Amino acid sequence: MRLLARIARHFEKLKIGELYRVKAIPEIQQNTLSVGQMHDAGVTTAAIRSSLLTQAENTSTVLGTNHWRSVLHRRLAEHDDFVAGVCTPSAAGT
Repeated sequence: MRLLARIARHFEKLKIGELYRVKAIPEIQQNTLSVGQMHDAGVTTAAIRSSLLTQAENTSTVLGTNHWRSVLHRRLAEHDDFVAGVCTPSAAGT
């Protein structure tokens, strides 16, 4: 528990959460648009998940397994609603 408190303090003092938020939002937006385009083109959810995992693997190879982009792509691939296109502009009716 002490380790978690220490990590939380580091995130707060160093504003790490803000840094990742600022960097992650455009990355998520780009992936959201890509997933929407893939769905519009008839790509299966399995293929979309595979594409996100490939991005995670490639990022891990270049930047490391724990790099925020590697982690983000893995988590997006695991998120069923994201892969299904629920978060895309076309799903929202725009």
